[in-house]
Amino acid sequence: METKRLANFVAILLSFLAVGLSSKNIKPLIRPSYAAGSTTSATHLRTHVMFLVSINNLAQLNDVIRCIQKSGHMNLNNNLDMWTSGNDLGNASVERGIQGCETLFLLLLLTALQLAAQDTTFGLFRQKEYYFSSSFKLNWYKAVEYCRSRGMFLLSVRNAEEREAVIEYLDSTGYTKTHKGLMAWISANDLGEEGEFHWASTGERVNYQNWSETEPNDYKIDDCNGEDCAILEYWSEGGANYNYTFNDRFCGREYLFICETLPA
Repeated sequence: METKRLANFVAILLSFLAVGLSSKNIKPLIRPSYAAGSTTSATHLRTHVMFLVSINNLAQLNDVIRCIQKSGHMNLNNNLDMWTSGNDLGNASVERGIQGCETLFLLLLLTALQLAAQDTTFGLFRQKEYYFSSSFKLNWYKAVEYCRSRGMFLLSVRNAEEREAVIEYLDSTGYTKTHKGLMAWISANDLGEEGEFHWASTGERVNYQNWSETEPNDYKIDDCNGEDCAILEYWSEGGANYNYTFNDRFCGREYLFICETLPA
């Protein structure tokens, strides 16, 4: 059980907080700022509107080095093991699973980045922009990265008003007029601690009780993998239990997904 918790903790650090942006597509709002420190809470990063560090060029590497030197860490330690946002978790399979091990680490946090390019497939509803992957599917980790590559976040549905806004947007796409059901990744997950669901996009606890009946149930895929990531599901013949409600699923499965912008 402890090994699974450590594995899940590593997974959440390396996936839902990954910036996933290439330097040629990034337009800084201000000069990137860094903060060095140790932490045991992955959600701590998003609650401070920051991200696990990405290093795309020599200039960024030098900035990171200066931050580490300023922190005084190297005055007290002979070496440094530090997480960055680089990962290949999106290519993990059920057979492969996720291996975890204990380690001390230092987190560097990166702020104030956005994409310069805009996508014409965005929809604006109730002061939020949405993007719906109606034509292709990804696993949860890849969906997180895809949304970040567009300067957006995997969807959070924190209250009834946000749920209604998402339904309104999906109706406008015409998808539910041509399909009887919908299963799409949202950012809710309990990768950090079993049974404690948080929104990867904001770091907030999932307090909105919008789960389908008997969910979340952490159904076991095999001895190593359960259901730790959530989808938004709709079925036209399912009644209230499948009316844009939440359901936990195995993070490595591929589903449609929805991205959103978050208010500043």
